[in-house]
Amino acid sequence: MRESEGVFFVKVFQDVAFRWSWENNQPHLPSSIAQRTKNSVEDASGRLPMPNSELAQRKAAVGCWHPPPLLISLNLCYTAPMVFSSSFLALLCVALVLSGLGWYRFLYFLSVGYGLAVVGCSVSLIVLYSDCLQPSSFTLCFLLILYGLRLSGFLLIREMKSTSYKKALPQLTQTSKPITFPFKLMIWLSVAILYAMQVSPVFFRLDNVSRMLPTNWVWASIGGLVMAFGIALESWADLQKYQAKQQNPHRFCDTGLYRMVRCPNYLGEIIFWTGCFISGIGSNQTVGQWLVSTLGYLSIVYIMFGGARRLEIRQNKNYGDDPEYQCYVKNTPILIPLVPLYHLEQYTFLKG
Repeated sequence: MRESEGVFFVKVFQDVAFRWSWENNQPHLPSSIAQRTKNSVEDASGRLPMPNSELAQRKAAVGCWHPPPLLISLNLCYTAPMVFSSSFLALLCVALVLSGLGWYRFLYFLSVGYGLAVVGCSVSLIVLYSDCLQPSSFTLCFLLILYGLRLSGFLLIREMKSTSYKKALPQLTQTSKPITFPFKLMIWLSVAILYAMQVSPVFFRLDNVSRMLPTNWVWASIGGLVMAFGIALESWADLQKYQAKQQNPHRFCDTGLYRMVRCPNYLGEIIFWTGCFISGIGSNQTVGQWLVSTLGYLSIVYIMFGGARRLEIRQNKNYGDDPEYQCYVKNTPILIPLVPLYHLEQYTFLKG
């Protein structure tokens, strides 16, 4: 059973505020941006460079605040929203509602509810930021929706049609301790926060664009390509294993992508969320945003390694006496291609 990491709550320290001025009543940018662009500013909304006279007025309005060089180098000198803004709380509420399927069946907290929570959060982002949605940001949201729908749909179909999965389901849901109400509540809250944190790179990109803070579409494009590859790899791996189990439910899968690694579907998921994390480069504006994005990413990677360990333990129990299986696990990495990591069972700090 997958368990989520603990969650950090981050407070962002920022001492420069937007002021409202000019004829169009638009929020202007801190003078640090003007200094860095040498008397010429073009913000994220695409405005033309401003004349020196207007620049001087803006400098006077903000009191000519000079950010320390360290903040400039870290891209932290801009006014940025609090990490846990009202929009992020709305995202968290959506994740809570959809992952709440786990109250019907505990495993759904971490499976079907997981996929639907990602879908719901992504749709919410499109709705909340429809007025400033850029093509790159829309593509990221679309990929998140595609990922969630595919995952939830596959898990439901497997649960209904796979005979071998139905037999293994009691073992999959077995826990060392009884599942009490406080434990369920803790898991529900933890996974909902985790799911919101996983999509936070896309949220921060959209939220920062809405506040006219600078973002970089190149990293969004690179991240989107990595996400698309991850979806394709995970989908292909799930399909190959499903077909192999349909043909021979009592044999482990060692064909297709499973010749490369023993858990290519988990590898695909890691690649997908790596792409999501990459998309946040060039748009995250504060240490708090980076902490939330990084914690969400590292947590899902930890969960995937824990899931691979749990699968290894179960397969060792089912196929450990099979010479072909012993040869397979000795020569095929468990999760990362070309990395000679063949076993995770001994790493007890991994919980899947």
